[in-house]
Amino acid sequence: MLLDFDGLESNQIAIQVKYNDELMDKNVIAKLEIERRSCLAKGMQWKLITELDIPHVQQANIDWILGGKDLHIGESIQMQVYDLWEEIKRFPDIKLSKACSDYDKRHGLPLGEALKLARNAFSYRLLAFDIHKPYQYLICSDIHSVSFGFDSGDLYAVG
Repeated sequence: MLLDFDGLESNQIAIQVKYNDELMDKNVIAKLEIERRSCLAKGMQWKLITELDIPHVQQANIDWILGGKDLHIGESIQMQVYDLWEEIKRFPDIKLSKACSDYDKRHGLPLGEALKLARNAFSYRLLAFDIHKPYQYLICSDIHSVSFGFDSGDLYAVG
């Protein structure tokens, strides 16, 4: 990944992302070293990031969100998320999981459907929360509406 910054003294940073286990492979290390030296020769900063550099809570939140992502959802998600959002706003002090469970019961849905909808809403950035807070402890007031626009082709970061 190459980040460009206009107007800064060091205007490019090359970032390589690898799993920590990959760093045990001599060929991977050799390629990374070539890349690092090439970047330094061009006056660019170079950084290596592994999963160990991502705080555990943030990693767990991303895994939770992406684990519930449905790639085959329809355009009707906007209305479903809007309905769920209206319900969430009414109960700011209860846990998101409880609000979703209550939503399922009130609407005759199988248990877990509203929570799956919420996870999809996070993954498609219709709803958001502070990624530094563990998802297990989210209360409804932690949830924020980002946009009810929907593009099924994109996945957005949360936080």
